[in-house]
Amino acid sequence: MVINILASHRFHLLDLARELSNLGHDVRFYSYVPAKRCAEFGLDKSICVSFLWLVWPFFVIAKITPKGWQDNIVWYRNLLIDLYVSRTMRKCDACLGIGTVYIKAFETAKKNGATTILEWGSKHIEEQIKHFGQNFDYSANLYSCDPCEREFFETWYSRK
Repeated sequence: MVINILASHRFHLLDLARELSNLGHDVRFYSYVPAKRCAEFGLDKSICVSFLWLVWPFFVIAKITPKGWQDNIVWYRNLLIDLYVSRTMRKCDACLGIGTVYIKAFETAKKNGATTILEWGSKHIEEQIKHFGQNFDYSANLYSCDPCEREFFETWYSRK
């Protein structure tokens, strides 16, 4: 089966892409994560389609603008990602991706006859409650929303 997996950052979808590929499916993983970084998590570099070159200006702009503008910057970045992927992704049998980022890409895949699956990743909330308990203070800023800081944290934490 030909499968396109659409993410923005290194999400559990990278793991899904790796596992589906290992099962023999023809997978492409679209994200702004560099192929070399994807390979560190066991995904074959040839499967990765990285568009970091397209979105790096948004990371720079996010660093130098006031905090209140972050959501707008992310919105425009995601719009650009969606448009780019919708025009460049290959035809597939199934297209799975983050529902908060990809709209046009899903429309394109559906128009080309693919089964589309929106991924919201909400299961993690249930897992956090199971591991940390109901009384855990989720308002504490333990995990940065900044993609560069998040990637650094994940890299550091995964190597411990």
